[in-house]
Amino acid sequence: GFPEKAVYRNDARAVEHAELLLGNGMVMIGTAGLHKETALWFTLPHAAGAVTGSVYIIVPDCASTYASAKAAGAEVLQELESKDYGGKAFIVRDPEGYIWSIGEYNPWSTNSPA
Repeated sequence: GFPEKAVYRNDARAVEHAELLLGNGMVMIGTAGLHKETALWFTLPHAAGAVTGSVYIIVPDCASTYASAKAAGAEVLQELESKDYGGKAFIVRDPEGYIWSIGEYNPWSTNSPA
């Protein structure tokens, strides 16, 4: 559901680098292990048996983002729910094993609870 700013694919059409827009921000992603110079720096979570980092993305409408993530095949780890600290949120694992937390809570917003 992220609009594409730029997507670079190799000869096999695998994504090597992508710049995806989110409001006035951007998510930049790459694929682990495609380049021999950097292959030892990264591994996929399934290969490592764990995730060592995750991302929290602030969206204005969690329900539509949740529906898009499910339709794209994301594994739901935490269902969409209202949070005590404000807004709704959910957590998914993408097909490569990365964990994404998506929520409406924005700690920089003047409307967010203290």
